[in-house]
Order: sequence, then structure tokens, then C-alpha cells
Amino acid sequence: GSALLEMLGDDVLAALLGGFLEAPDVCRVAATCRHLRGVCVLRASAQEMWHAVCSRTWPGHSERYAADERDWISFCRERRSIDEAWVRRFECASVHVFKHEQAPVFNVHRQGDMLASAEDNCVKLWDIPRRRLDKRLDTGSNGSSMVLGVWLHPSQQKCLSGAADGDIKVWNVKAGAVERVCAGHSGPVVTIYADDAAIYSTSFDSTCRV
Repeated sequence: GSALLEMLGDDVLAALLGGFLEAPDVCRVAATCRHLRGVCVLRASAQEMWHAVCSRTWPGHSERYAADERDWISFCRERRSIDEAWVRRFECASVHVFKHEQAPVFNVHRQGDMLASAEDNCVKLWDIPRRRLDKRLDTGSNGSSMVLGVWLHPSQQKCLSGAADGDIKVWNVKAGAVERVCAGHSGPVVTIYADDAAIYSTSFDSTCRV
């Protein structure tokens, strides 16, 4: 084993590890012996190796920087910590599926125990603990009424929907009625957010409106 490692040389080892393994596998290799740990962490070729590993494991960000422009060992350590935290945060024993009609679901927004979903021509409000449909807000039957964006107020009494016609509707959830229509976009509204001061929206018309 050690003779083979010496015969290959550190640069060849680093190229092999960086060219074929992903970050978790390289970490396991580095833990097997002192020599491999040196190749993976201490040698001059380690940064290039980790740059190759990161480019394959987390493409996008890594490809924008050269091997000598970042500390890739630290970058990998940070990314692994983030990935592991996401796994712990969203790990669950079971998944419940809210059954919809045969129509695409474009967006969801949760407030407390209520989940709002944007569907073909309606907004549906789901009672999460009871796992059932609580309210349906119909926007119409034509193509321009297709709901793409949805936002639910923390009180769960108000709801916003953004449609393909560019309009934003303000709903009274309890009454199931539209209180106000906000026009302005010339294309479908895809995301909506609101606070005490304003409504914020983005659209296919390449604008963000307040």
C-alpha cells in the first residue's frame, strides 16, 4: 500500500482523487492514513484537487473561480456543514401528500398550520394538522385566471393571488371573496410578498413592482 502510494507520487494521487471522487469520499480517503491526509490537506496540490472536487460536487459557484482564487479546503468544509444542516433540518419520518385535482401546482406559502397553494384557476387553503382542504378560492375558468403566485397573511385572514393576466387579487379568506384587485403588470405574476407598507410582486414582464 505505502509503496504504491510513493510510486504514484503526490501529484498523481491528487489528480486521481480530484478527478473521480466527491467531497465525502475524499474526506474518508484522507482519514485512512497520514500520507493520504497530507496529499488531501497539506501538499501544494491539495488546493487544485479540492477545486476539482468542489466543481463536481457543487457545480456553479466553484466554476466561477480558479484554483488559486479561494481556499477550497475551507470552502468544502463550509459547504458540507451547510448540506448536513439542511439534511437534519428537513429530515422527517413521513411525508403527507395533499391530493389535488389533475392540475399543476405552481406555488405554495405556509403560515402557521395553514398552507396556501396556487393551482390552475384557484387558491387552496389546507389545514396541515388535520390534513384536509379548508377553503377554496376560485379565480375563474379562463386561461387568464390561472394562479401562479400566492401569499398568505400571518393572521390567515387575508390572501394574495397573482394570475396569468397580470392582476393581483386581495382575498378575504373567511368570506371567500375578492376585496381588491391590483393591476399593473403586463405579464403573469409569479411571486408575491406583502408587509404593512406595501405589496411586492415579480412578473414575466421583467419587472418587480411595489
